[in-house]
Amino acid sequence: STTHHLIDGQLLESINKETLIINASRGGVVDNRAILHSGHRYAFDVWEEEPNIDGKLLAKAMIATPHIAGYSIQGKANATAMCVRAFASFFGLPLGGWYPQGITPTSPNLLSWTELCNSITTNYDILRDSNTLKQSGSDFESLRNNYNYRREYF
Repeated sequence: STTHHLIDGQLLESINKETLIINASRGGVVDNRAILHSGHRYAFDVWEEEPNIDGKLLAKAMIATPHIAGYSIQGKANATAMCVRAFASFFGLPLGGWYPQGITPTSPNLLSWTELCNSITTNYDILRDSNTLKQSGSDFESLRNNYNYRREYF
């Protein structure tokens, strides 16, 4: 695909070493071998070859999570609602406004960049998730499949 190794050794050489590389899109977008040897800091939620993550790559990651960036209660509810609405529309069913019961959709909470940065750690302990994966990288699938969804707050 056109995005496979979009961030490769050549591109990494042209980027300032202080640049933090974040990948929460698809594992193959970043050439994992190239980033490992580039000297760049990186934070990954997706990995090449997952669930079999390179142990050296995992150990050197600034932040490492098991492909759970979209794992919020509202995120899953929104995706389900979109599917139900598309199905209902296609088959002419009266479910156009359907949303899972018991889940409150996130209402837009316009935070400034500073407010967002200052509030993240009180609402989501990403370092806990990162440390858990780093301590047990071979449990990638289990960590992902048994992840406790968090609530969205912004």
